[in-house]
Amino acid sequence: MLAWYMPVLAAGAVLLTTAMWHRPPLAGAVVVALCPVLSGLGRGLVAPGLKISELLLVLAAVVVFLRAPQARRPLSSAEQWLLVFAVVSAGLAVLHLQVGQVGLGSTIRIGLQPVILYLTWWTASRAVTSVEEIRFVLRWVVLATAVMATVAILQYFDIAGVREGIIAVVGPNVAPEPGVHPARVTGLFPIAHSMGGQMLVPLVLMVALLLRRDRSVLPLFVVGMALATCVSAVMLSVTVTIISWVFFAIIIVALRVGRIGGALTYVGAAVLGGALLFREAFATRLAQQSVENVKVPGTSVLPETVAYRIFIWQRDYIPLLRQSPVVGFGTDAPPSVMFTSTENQFVTYMLRGGLFLTVFAIICFATIVAGAISTAETG
Repeated sequence: MLAWYMPVLAAGAVLLTTAMWHRPPLAGAVVVALCPVLSGLGRGLVAPGLKISELLLVLAAVVVFLRAPQARRPLSSAEQWLLVFAVVSAGLAVLHLQVGQVGLGSTIRIGLQPVILYLTWWTASRAVTSVEEIRFVLRWVVLATAVMATVAILQYFDIAGVREGIIAVVGPNVAPEPGVHPARVTGLFPIAHSMGGQMLVPLVLMVALLLRRDRSVLPLFVVGMALATCVSAVMLSVTVTIISWVFFAIIIVALRVGRIGGALTYVGAAVLGGALLFREAFATRLAQQSVENVKVPGTSVLPETVAYRIFIWQRDYIPLLRQSPVVGFGTDAPPSVMFTSTENQFVTYMLRGGLFLTVFAIICFATIVAGAISTAETG
């Protein structure tokens, strides 16, 4: 049976495609701003087995390929390694599928993620040709991320209908029950870690704009309001790793632009504001970290989550990876593991493709970092 919203979505897709066709930079904004924000939405909302973000990515890539003259330019060094990484990952996923270690759904959902990464990079890099078009895309990034952060804050305060709406488009078990505080917010994602990770780059962008007094993207007041909203959402995720990376990235940006004093002011305001506004969330999370996990034998001076991660690595993943260190086990963790999330990206790559995939991943991302540093030094 056709869902009531399908005609509306179809009309929206036609309008968006027409707009991107007439203005290719809009395809870059869709890929860089909308797709990350919508990537947490559940599969099958529009097409069986697919996410809205994946459909938007393919649509934008096709428009850029057909419409943008710069789509035919040679691949950069980073793009070449991204392509190699995507091909290797897809090949290993098919290999594991052939030997029966994983299912087709898992192969498409997880094994092809590097292919999506390459397509995202390719589309975004070819959709824009000028500084003004880059600013146009960045404007979308700031505003789209601020909207998603607002949803997360409304989720924390348990505003009527927000949690139900998130469950409808993301899935169940995305936050504590209504009225149970402090809620560890997830925004439009199934878990808080994904929401925080998605916000990391936009947060750094906003801080850089403020430190440089750069009004070319948006008025500084708007950027400041968006930054405050996003910082609040990240802090309400109560994910120490993400929060730490945000502060670390801010300091790096401040050193780059020579405004370390201003950066420390922002960091101090964020810490003070978070402590005053969301002290219940942090107090509860801190108390949780001091409770020993019953699944972890013995006691530990480490926080509970850190001790538990080390335990599952030692118990499950290190012995598992020793059994197939070259090509790994595939996209799905074996049923024998206690906790199916590896909690480490490189352990994930080892599991999916062994040393073979991990080496290509390291080379790929090292090339991207080197390119980013070169761009920062000459830009």
